[in-house]
Amino acid sequence: MKLLKDNKEALSGIKTKFAVSEKQNNAEEGKKGFFSSFGKVHIIILSAVGALLAGILIFVLALSAPVVCEAGERPDYSRITERAVVKHLCKVESDLDAIDTSVVQETKVELKFFGFLRTRSRLTVEDTVFPVVESVNVVLTDDVEVTPELFVIGVTDATNVVLCFKDPVENFSEGEHEMTLTATDGGGNVTEFAAKLTVIPSSAEAVFEYGVEKERVESLFFSLFPIAVTVSGTDALDCGEFMLTGTNDNVRFYTYITIADTKAPTAEVSSFDIVLGETLTEGDIVKNINDHSEVKTVLEGLPDFKAPGEYEVKAILTDAFGNESRYISYIHIHDVETEITAELGCENAELSKLIFKDDFSRENLSFQNQRETRNMKVGENELQLLGKYGLVSVKVTLEDTTPPDFSVAPVSYLVGTKPKAADLVAAYKDFSDVTFSFKTAVDNSKDGTFDVTIVATDASGNTAELVGKIVFYYDTEPPVISGHRDFYVIMGETCDFSSGVTAYDAICGDVKVTVDSTKVNLNAAGAYTVTYTAVDDSGNVAFANVTVNVREPLRVCINVPCMYQRPALPNGCEVVSLSMALSYNGYSISPINLFESFMAKSPYRDGDPWTTYIGNPYVKGEGYGCFAPCVVETGNKYLSSVGASKRVYDVSGKGLSHYESLIDQGIPVLLWGTTNMSGRNRICWEAEINGKNVCWLSASHCLLLIGYTDYTYIFCDPLEGVVEYDKAAVEKSYNLNFRQACIIK
Repeated sequence: MKLLKDNKEALSGIKTKFAVSEKQNNAEEGKKGFFSSFGKVHIIILSAVGALLAGILIFVLALSAPVVCEAGERPDYSRITERAVVKHLCKVESDLDAIDTSVVQETKVELKFFGFLRTRSRLTVEDTVFPVVESVNVVLTDDVEVTPELFVIGVTDATNVVLCFKDPVENFSEGEHEMTLTATDGGGNVTEFAAKLTVIPSSAEAVFEYGVEKERVESLFFSLFPIAVTVSGTDALDCGEFMLTGTNDNVRFYTYITIADTKAPTAEVSSFDIVLGETLTEGDIVKNINDHSEVKTVLEGLPDFKAPGEYEVKAILTDAFGNESRYISYIHIHDVETEITAELGCENAELSKLIFKDDFSRENLSFQNQRETRNMKVGENELQLLGKYGLVSVKVTLEDTTPPDFSVAPVSYLVGTKPKAADLVAAYKDFSDVTFSFKTAVDNSKDGTFDVTIVATDASGNTAELVGKIVFYYDTEPPVISGHRDFYVIMGETCDFSSGVTAYDAICGDVKVTVDSTKVNLNAAGAYTVTYTAVDDSGNVAFANVTVNVREPLRVCINVPCMYQRPALPNGCEVVSLSMALSYNGYSISPINLFESFMAKSPYRDGDPWTTYIGNPYVKGEGYGCFAPCVVETGNKYLSSVGASKRVYDVSGKGLSHYESLIDQGIPVLLWGTTNMSGRNRICWEAEINGKNVCWLSASHCLLLIGYTDYTYIFCDPLEGVVEYDKAAVEKSYNLNFRQACIIK
């Protein structure tokens, strides 16, 4: 602005001088005349123009003076672009936004004055701000080169910054190191910062096979750096050496892994049986190539497919890293007819003559099914020939020109029966379905022997004829009734007299049987007759009679006083049942005395029930019991002690009907079953005692058999008193408890 003020003062002086000169010139003009006045004016104008140009020059030089800006900032030419007067006189020609201020340097800025005067302003870029560094501590394996860049995750500065170690170290040993680093920008400003370096041994497992899963590599990384949170560098695992990087707040982790391809490619290589004229490509022979890099396939020995025989083709597979695998493919080329015409039913030997054209094919191909044509029909069929490496297809067109071959035999019918031509056929042979018919209608209205002509027609329309004989006769034989028998019924029961009774007629087959049981009274004992009748279609009648024996219900029972085991002996059913049997035989002894004085004993869950009583019979839940041999020994000890002639005998293993015969003799039987004859078979205790495996059923129970009926057995049950149990239930429980029984006689 001073320059502008000076220019104004200069212009004012010029104007003053010009006014004085004008007055002098006017005075002289009056003296010297017109031409003298004109010359003076000319000189004055030139002087004014010169002064103006000098002012402009000073103005230009003042506005084009050097400008200084901070690195990274936009150059400030506001003294030109923001003042209204100067803004219209001077323009900045250079694009200030395009000037690179990230480098400390000097550059020129183009200016233009008054629209035509050009000049340059010198722009100086300087950097006076220190770099701002964001650093981290580093943990790395000893195979990673230590560089300053590993410790820095961010630098803020307008110019390029160079990172260095303050005190360079060539080799870093395992362990922790305190590091001092510097960051120097383009203006020479230096920022120092400290960081910690930890060096750990590298892993011998850091070498992976090409194609390794990302997860496996990351697992190795986290095994080296357990405190790492993230890992990067595993997205593209190609062959070579790769740096893996991890983070955890202000710590960075670094290690190298190596990926190498050492495995040869694998593939499925097929061998083939083909016919002359067919060809194979590389893709037919080699399939499902498996490798993690691009694989090149070369086939050696591929035939020209113009001659039959066996060919060996080598497939060489090489991956991008030079790993090579070799496979062998065998190709059998056969000279065969792939389309033939043959007679339906022809044998394989005939087909071979039509199909095979050379010995190689004949020796190396066989029929997949030895009776191949049996499944073929007239028309087009596909025949599969079995080769060593595959199947060869042949289209076989079968023709049927052979009539059926068959034989006939005489048949007999009732007069009026419509005969069937197929009934006269004894046997036939053809390779397609055959139907049979009479050449003329057959008269079935009278008896006698007649000749008839049977026509056999196969599926292709070929026919053959034979003469057979038919005999028509009248039916005079009655049906035969079978399955009838005499019945034995308990009075009051029901009975199905038709069950199992059938009738059969040689002509009509099965015949309905009617039953006449009107004379039977099932509520009164006696013998009654039931009559069966069967009538065939010709009216022939058959009869059969059976006897129904109705008897009164059976009940046999010995009068034995019943004893109860509760409350004194909740677990003592064996000695109570034995006491009842002894009492019936005239020997009176209490169950408690019998147990205490004569029965062998063992602790609870520690003894052999076949020879001793297991546990305590007086306390529920603390005793099990014993089996027949122990009861026999106990009873005999007592009988011997009183000088008795009777003895206790083990009669185990017999059928229940045997014990019924003992009841008939007045002998009660000690029998082992289950409580209430429930048939429960849960084993509550099992052990090995003296080398023998023993067990006890939770519901095991001994009771005294004193009688029977048609459907039940009668017991003196130490738990229930005199009760009846279903025979089937008794037999099931008896079998569960090893079919044990004993008697006194």
